Amino acid sequence: MARYIVIIVEQRMHSGHFVQLPPELVEKQMKKDSYRRFKKIYIAEFSNALQLSALSEDEIVFAFLIRLDTIVYRHIDTTQFVMMHEEEIPENILLSFLDAFFVKFNLTLQQDTELFGLTKAFLTNSYLLNQVSPLLQKNSFELNHKIKNLHPSTYTKCLELVVHSKLESFIQIKFPEDFAVSLTLIVSAYTHNKNLSQKKVLFSLSGETTYLNYFIMICNCFLPRNLEIIFSFNEQITVDYLLANKIDVWVHNYYIEEQLPGILSYQLSSFPTNTEWSTLLSELIDITPEILHDFFDSNVNLQLYK
Repeated sequence: MARYIVIIVEQRMHSGHFVQLPPELVEKQMKKDSYRRFKKIYIAEFSNALQLSALSEDEIVFAFLIRLDTIVYRHIDTTQFVMMHEEEIPENILLSFLDAFFVKFNLTLQQDTELFGLTKAFLTNSYLLNQVSPLLQKNSFELNHKIKNLHPSTYTKCLELVVHSKLESFIQIKFPEDFAVSLTLIVSAYTHNKNLSQKKVLFSLSGETTYLNYFIMICNCFLPRNLEIIFSFNEQITVDYLLANKIDVWVHNYYIEEQLPGILSYQLSSFPTNTEWSTLLSELIDITPEILHDFFDSNVNLQLYK
């Protein structure tokens, strides 16, 4: 990575394009201990590749800030993500957003400390990156489109949080949909295993025995192994059976007439398309077991195809 950075910086400078940042931004970073440490390392690393005289303070500050755009927010020690004690998002604004964020997704600080740290780091880094350019909030069109369709519930919640918070005006979020997609990626990646591992799915299937065996194979290809899946073949499913087995989602490949209160049911086609599997998977990932049934109270029998 360092080699590519050297090449990009060198080519940009040789073509006469130099970074110019607001003086107040440069002065602000120069006061940080972390910046002084970074500057020493940065100059030492590039001294053999670039002339030191060509590295202005603006160039070094730019490198210091832009590196935050390369961070991957994973379940590891979050202290390396950002120098939290040096940043200036007011605590009341930051904690207000994080509190609303955790309430919206039915999370707790005691059980989800990692996500708290990941989100806090992302917000702080976004604040810093925005001072370089608001365009750093942007994602690709393809990524936005994909995530909005794969995680519609999570994305909608994130967008609501962003546009109705004081954080939006403080960070000066110019592209709220892109920002919401980035938040969706973070929370979906974190909650993936947690949400799936606590859900029990019943596949109630009707058809020839050879077809049923084939359906199981397809199901194993599309759905994660950490789901608890029960298969039932050519038998009637009752409310008592679903409740006794604590089924969260009932998936069936035939039409049912009666609505079963408190049970989320999906009707798949006999040969489900990739879109049907993706829709089912996105809901299983997005919705926590605690709120799964309440979320679909108004639409108990939800068909995935027309």
